[in-house]
Amino acid sequence: MAETLRPFGLLTLSLIEELINKNCYAPFEFIVKAQKARKIKNGGSICYVSSVIEKCGTLGSGGYGLAKSGFSSLARSIGLELVKKKIRINSVAYGYIDTKFIKNLGGSKDIINSIPMGILTAEQASGVAVFLLSEASKYITRQTILADSGVTLHQSLA
Repeated sequence: MAETLRPFGLLTLSLIEELINKNCYAPFEFIVKAQKARKIKNGGSICYVSSVIEKCGTLGSGGYGLAKSGFSSLARSIGLELVKKKIRINSVAYGYIDTKFIKNLGGSKDIINSIPMGILTAEQASGVAVFLLSEASKYITRQTILADSGVTLHQSLA
């Protein structure tokens, strides 16, 4: 992801296309193929990974945010069709998760220290997705759940 973080003036069409292919086209294609293969059963659930960047931008993340928010919009539309089969589609917009990417990010200690509830572990992050895929969330569809440890309290990650 580090290579996707570029100031607006340094974004290229090829980078935008790459981000849209990975974050918008690929999940869409997965849903289409899974439906055709009847892997998503009536009453099933789809949960995809989004990013807090779709809700509030960060410096240099315009292209990534475009791709993530674009798929979220598409998923809400797809959800209108899937609901007829009682198939739910939701996403989790994560904030910072304790990964190599975060550790290698310049100024990572400042970022981690600025997160009101602390950085998420992978195990903590997965819990939200597990919930959205479970029967416990059978009345939730077309929603994006923020799992951001309070990052959006600042409304901008600048």
